[in-house]
Amino acid sequence: MFKAKHLHAEKITVLTTLFRILSSAAEESDHAFKMAFSNMSSNDRNLLITFSVDELRYLLLKITAENKLNTRTELKKYSIPEELPEDFKQLLTEYQEKFIKRYSILISKGHSRSREYSKKEMALALKFVRYLTNQGYSNWLQVGQTQVVNFIQDENTRFSYELRHFLKFARDQRNPFKKRKSGKPKKNASALTSTPLPKVLSPKIVTQLLEQIENDHGDAAFALAWLVCRMGLTLTAAFQLPLSRIMINDQDECVIKPNEVWISVPEKIKKILTSLIEAHYPNWQTIPDKTSEYFTIFPYYIENESKFGMKILHSQTKELRSSAILALMKKGYQDRITLHKAIGVSMPTIVKLECLLPVDTHRKLDPELIKARNAVILGEDKDG
Repeated sequence: MFKAKHLHAEKITVLTTLFRILSSAAEESDHAFKMAFSNMSSNDRNLLITFSVDELRYLLLKITAENKLNTRTELKKYSIPEELPEDFKQLLTEYQEKFIKRYSILISKGHSRSREYSKKEMALALKFVRYLTNQGYSNWLQVGQTQVVNFIQDENTRFSYELRHFLKFARDQRNPFKKRKSGKPKKNASALTSTPLPKVLSPKIVTQLLEQIENDHGDAAFALAWLVCRMGLTLTAAFQLPLSRIMINDQDECVIKPNEVWISVPEKIKKILTSLIEAHYPNWQTIPDKTSEYFTIFPYYIENESKFGMKILHSQTKELRSSAILALMKKGYQDRITLHKAIGVSMPTIVKLECLLPVDTHRKLDPELIKARNAVILGEDKDG
């Protein structure tokens, strides 16, 4: 009934319980089945949809769409012991609220995060505060470097990122001399400030990499790499591209919608994508968008997005994407709004990549100055 691959024992136990509830309700009636699923928490519904086999997932998604149910995972909250001093309890509450707010922002912008996003940070913060309480401290203003060193030595731990993160937060929150933000706009950066140029790869290297991936790793890996190396998508956006953003239009072209605009793909990519999709969703073009937005293709063929980036793309995902966007700009796609709406690239990234173009795209400088700059770059002006 569910896909147990790569699941921890704890999650398997939770899923088994949830499926038993659905199974018992299904034996009673269809209405009881729908009510049982609807009455579950959004996190439980998300688990069921994620790990169900295709037939059950389709049914659950249909119920979700019809009843407008929320399937967003909620950040796991950690209980703060009542016996802790008030100042420490308040500090831990504020620390947890920071993660809740951050998690909500990330999820709303389409990023994926585990519901245990704050597990390590909160666990270490609780451990440190309990240690301070046991040592007789009751207020953060009593805590300094000595207490931190003693904690590391007594607990036989290290000065980890999680501990540094909590200490910075606590010192910022409890520092009576810290200047708070006034809401005034920041000053513009100086024109003399040096901004590092984005790293890009030569077209030849990108082509060789794609050929190697196609020969060694098959169609699915090649199509995913192509979306990054030629279309300029982030690996996450390409890997999680839902079925609702792929279609065959009236001209029999395969078009995809990475951001706000439908873009056609070459015939070769069309054949690969349709073949990958039809292997799991034979009638994919008739599935309603509200349902197909939950279906993805690449997770069926590629086990892990991070490993793909490291092993197949050689940890050069960012450089490959920048190279693709720069290639598009050199082909004439230089309007910032168009690029942003088409592939979702941010304005700051576009501005940085424009610095690699041999011309002043937006005519901000004297053309003669641009010519002189290019001569220096190309080594034609020996005097510089």
